[in-house]
Amino acid sequence: MDTYTFWYKHPLVRSVNAFLTQVDNSFHSPSTTLQISTVLPAGSFLSCIFCNESIVVPQKRERSTSDDLYERAKRSKIVITPPSTVGKPDVYQSLQKDPSEKIFDDRPKPDRDVAPAALLYEGFGHFLDIMDGRSNVPGLADIDTTKLFSEVDEFACKMNEDYADEDLQREAVLPYLNRIFKARRDIQIPSLHPSADGPNEAAHGSGTMVVEFKNRITGISAIPEVELTGYVARLNLRGMEVHRKLHLGWRVPYLGLIIVGHMLQFYAVIAVDHRFKLVSLTSMYSCIETAFDGRDRKLLYLAFTAASVLRAQILHDIEKLCNNPPSELLTPKRGFPAVSKLRGYPPSDDHLHFEIQFSFPERQSYRFLYVAETQQKQSILVKFSRSYSIRLHDICARLGHAPHILAFERLPGGWYAVAMEYIESGVSINRSPQLATHGERWEKELWELMDRFHSEGLVHGDLRDANILCKEDSVKLIDFDWGGTNGTVSYPTGNLNKELLEGRVSTDLTITEEDDRRILKRTLEKLRSIRTNVGIMFLQ
Repeated sequence: MDTYTFWYKHPLVRSVNAFLTQVDNSFHSPSTTLQISTVLPAGSFLSCIFCNESIVVPQKRERSTSDDLYERAKRSKIVITPPSTVGKPDVYQSLQKDPSEKIFDDRPKPDRDVAPAALLYEGFGHFLDIMDGRSNVPGLADIDTTKLFSEVDEFACKMNEDYADEDLQREAVLPYLNRIFKARRDIQIPSLHPSADGPNEAAHGSGTMVVEFKNRITGISAIPEVELTGYVARLNLRGMEVHRKLHLGWRVPYLGLIIVGHMLQFYAVIAVDHRFKLVSLTSMYSCIETAFDGRDRKLLYLAFTAASVLRAQILHDIEKLCNNPPSELLTPKRGFPAVSKLRGYPPSDDHLHFEIQFSFPERQSYRFLYVAETQQKQSILVKFSRSYSIRLHDICARLGHAPHILAFERLPGGWYAVAMEYIESGVSINRSPQLATHGERWEKELWELMDRFHSEGLVHGDLRDANILCKEDSVKLIDFDWGGTNGTVSYPTGNLNKELLEGRVSTDLTITEEDDRRILKRTLEKLRSIRTNVGIMFLQ
């Protein structure tokens, strides 16, 4: 609940109405209620609290999954309905309208209650790192690169042939696909079999990969990736029957591959509970040698290299977890990132261990925020973001104007994770009851703070009041996602909050010192207006 507190010295109680008419409409909206905490004699103070009930941090009750997860999976529509039917657009749309049945495919908007695939299983992050050209990915050295490239060429040649139907295509192509995954120096990856479009057995009772074949793009009546998820759901149920404990304690990952004619695309599929996270790992690539002037072939090399590393990692994790099953994952934690430790900060070999407890409701597709508990029972804040200026955060924290940093690490898949002090009783500066008392000092401190990190060649990019917290008489800056070196970091999109665009002259997205000065100036003008016109009124 957001609260806005005003003190009003009144000669008569009836003057309250006059006071309310002077309060900005943004505070007194249809979603806002007015609570008069106390009414005192004339000449005293009247404390009015506006309560905006639109923002509530959910405290979901955890429940055991062991009793009903398997039963829910058995009854789920994605399991009892044939995959070819599940993939039909009307059936898919009916699933998506039911929260208990939907596929978490980030359509039409990102699914806020389920973390990205790379945070649910780090193997998918490694896949993406390989696609990005990173060379320090675990397991990459185990690939026989020369042999794999050669096998991909043979596979592509077979893919480019014409087939009368999908059965003939599958029968011809699958052996060549299996040979790609044999191009390794260590673990042997089980072969894919023609049944159910090519799943393979593993120690946990299901498989690591499912391949969906479509002979031609014309005449397809089912959405391929949804049909693929239907096969995974059935495979996953079979695995639950074989190794229930592993499935209750692990978000089981699967690699999906869709083949349509001479085109293919890789997917991540993860069993969150009885529902599944589905997201593409690559674009659709052509097996024609000259496609995209040869660039598609290079991307195929990368994609199959990443796929081989991923399948080997899944098999390794299955063996480890079958021998030592993890503790049961309770709802709703199954949708949280599978991250329970981060490297300490300043950088060291020590790690901060924690357990995520609940998520904040206001999340973006590029950042997720959680409250976690350490082994010492301390509440902390853990943030996952696509970009993060730890240097900027560190400078502000050392000056006492940002939450203390506890841990920081780059995670697979291009995500950054930072654990920090949780300012539980902190409020946005425009809602602080201390604004009238300390506002002038805070204004001076914020200007000095900005000048300090500018002198270090850094910019913040979003110095709005929403990113300035107050606790008692202190002021702290937060949200360092967009920060970095002046002139080199950029806003992620042109679709920015209007407060960031007002008065902006530059036509590109590069963040500059001038952006910081302009935004902070407008923020402080807004706070001055609250102090003088709304925050505290003395009516004599």
